[in-house]
Amino acid sequence: MFNCVFKPRLRTKALIVSAILGCLVFVWVKNNYSDEEVLKWITVSDNKLKDPLLNRHQFSYSLNTDICQSRKADIVVIVHTAVHNSLRRMKSRDTWAGIVQIDQHSIVTIFMIGQTMDYSMQRLLVQESRYHNDIVQGNFLDSYRNLTYKHIMALGWVNTHCPDAKLIVKVDDDVLVNLFNLATYIYKYGFQNDFLYCLSYTFSFPKRIPGSKWYVGYNDYPFMMYPVFCSGAAYLISPNAAMKLFQASSDIRFFWIDDLYVTGFLVLKVGLRHKQMIPGHDFVNTSTLTKDSMFLDAQYVWYSQWDYIIKSVPFPYKAAYGVLDGTTQGTTHLQ
Repeated sequence: MFNCVFKPRLRTKALIVSAILGCLVFVWVKNNYSDEEVLKWITVSDNKLKDPLLNRHQFSYSLNTDICQSRKADIVVIVHTAVHNSLRRMKSRDTWAGIVQIDQHSIVTIFMIGQTMDYSMQRLLVQESRYHNDIVQGNFLDSYRNLTYKHIMALGWVNTHCPDAKLIVKVDDDVLVNLFNLATYIYKYGFQNDFLYCLSYTFSFPKRIPGSKWYVGYNDYPFMMYPVFCSGAAYLISPNAAMKLFQASSDIRFFWIDDLYVTGFLVLKVGLRHKQMIPGHDFVNTSTLTKDSMFLDAQYVWYSQWDYIIKSVPFPYKAAYGVLDGTTQGTTHLQ
């Protein structure tokens, strides 16, 4: 009897102590962090120290596309992809990226990529680019630590090459986009300016454990906390906001975590507000078939997931949507 009463009391006390310690740590971190100090630290004041690509925007393209010149693009989807991920690109083209119009809005999908030192791989990329006309290859080595270059290049490229764009959608190449949910969102809220819609992280802390994939030492970032930033797996941004972020990078020092750099540091500099994604829109990692999310990590159920989404289209409209037996057939118009 004594033990039955005593143990819950211990647990209650432990929870209270943990909560108090958590509050103290939070207050201490907040007192040792300020947006102003972060902005001061990340700003490159000496022109001699500016990065040719990140700050001076001296991007050039080994592979490029004129797709936005050949047809108007209301919605531009930029996909961060790696050189060797040709299978992921094909899976995207076979499914959601094969759609070029939805609810009277034209859609263009562009795959953003860096350089490779593998000659045979580059030759395959050239062939892929000629066939699909949807690859942009920048003048930096394609690597995980160079994603910030890719991110800035992509924002600048869209603003330069797709002047009619009303919305930019940024995704990684392992993300399946439910364009029906995207169309529903646009129908409800329309196209907006100064707009950044994402799954945002507040009170996020640097990983200080060596060996971690996201390890950041004190020399790389001296503060106890990061500014608010977005998950880079998928987000929506207005072209005017993307242009502001691109221009803001002209004097912001390089930081290898691209999500944090673009949607954290640059957003902080321009004073853009993050609009938090509502449930059903944010990035979902699932092996269960669903039509209730805008962005899905469905690598292992990719085609079955897409077929499940397509089958949710009302039957009378399947012919108009170019849908046969639950699958898209080539270039598809959804209207």
